[in-house]
Amino acid sequence: MSRRAALLLASLAIAAPRAPAQVIAPPPPRGMALARQVVARAEQLADAGRTDEAIEIVAEELDRAADFDVEAFYAFALGWLLEELSASETGRREALLREAAEAYRRSLDAVPDNPRTLENLALVERDLGQVDTAIELLRELASGGDPREPAARAALASRLLLLGDLLASKGELKSAYESYERALKLAPGDEAAAYRVIGAYDALGERWFPRLLQVCRDLGNAGLDEAARQGLEILVRRACATGDSEPVAREALELWARIQARSGSLSPASLRGLPADEAWPDPSLRELRAVVDAPLEPAGDIEYWTATAHRRHALALLLRALALSLEREGEAGFAEAARVYDRALALAHGRAGGRAGARAAPVRASGARSRRESLPRARGGAPGRQDPGLRRVRPGGDGAVPHRARADLRGPRALGRG
Repeated sequence: MSRRAALLLASLAIAAPRAPAQVIAPPPPRGMALARQVVARAEQLADAGRTDEAIEIVAEELDRAADFDVEAFYAFALGWLLEELSASETGRREALLREAAEAYRRSLDAVPDNPRTLENLALVERDLGQVDTAIELLRELASGGDPREPAARAALASRLLLLGDLLASKGELKSAYESYERALKLAPGDEAAAYRVIGAYDALGERWFPRLLQVCRDLGNAGLDEAARQGLEILVRRACATGDSEPVAREALELWARIQARSGSLSPASLRGLPADEAWPDPSLRELRAVVDAPLEPAGDIEYWTATAHRRHALALLLRALALSLEREGEAGFAEAARVYDRALALAHGRAGGRAGARAAPVRASGARSRRESLPRARGGAPGRQDPGLRRVRPGGDGAVPHRARADLRGPRALGRG
């Protein structure tokens, strides 16, 4: 080979592209999308009774977490799974709850002040008997102003109810009722808050009876008739036992009559929640029982309930409810219902005697309804929600995702504690 050819081959060899060196590709980033998939699978395993396996998977992924958000999410999920396991592993319950608390605290170290994590941690501390710690966490959650969004207001109301319960368990009744009242203002239709407010004022004693009366009036205006009725029955029973509070008891009884009439159903059994006549021999209660027991008797002895227009109106509404109950008995009750309507109309229009003539002929259903429709109607309202309680948040929903920049996201999935 000539020297020129050799040089040409050598130059071609130098210019030829070399085969690339083998490079090991880095593993795909373990971001939030993967974390959601892993936690969703862990939840499925837990629901299938394989919670130990789910814990191992999440703990392994937690050790590999690459950023704060993912670490907080996995730690939150681990805490939830440990709580789940503690419910079935009674022998290890306390140890598992302590591990759950550590997991929640790790989540908070990564993403501080996340309300969902703080909420679950407060519930764990309560279950461990650390009431003071739970109160501190819940107070931290309740600090600041009240939110405007309905979902956020409802969530804060639930936390305030738990805070009030824990304060009441320590005998701090005044602080408890303040927490309950704030919860009721945040969620006016929440029956759980309503009953707790009533219980707190009842426990605080006689000095708070006027305030309890106002609370019951507010509950009635909000449509929580059942809670208002029960609160008023408690108030009448308690207030009538002390001479200084008898005026409050009478006012509570008048309000009770209006709210009870609004139910559209009344019978002697409806008065069982009120004190017996011998316990409180007051004309207001005695006359009320007489009217309910015999709505067509002469009104000569009904002096208390016919003394003012306000009371006559309340009595007319009660008679209307009695007539509605009679209508439900069928054809046999229509004639008596019509006569009760007549008496109610007379009372409503200021004719205190207002008794239907005994010679009244049987009246068809349409006649009874015409009298019913011409009576004044009390304001009604939608029934309140049942007590949802404070729920432990599951890790799978957006609202449970701790986030470094935006801690309180919306739409959590929740698991009731029962």
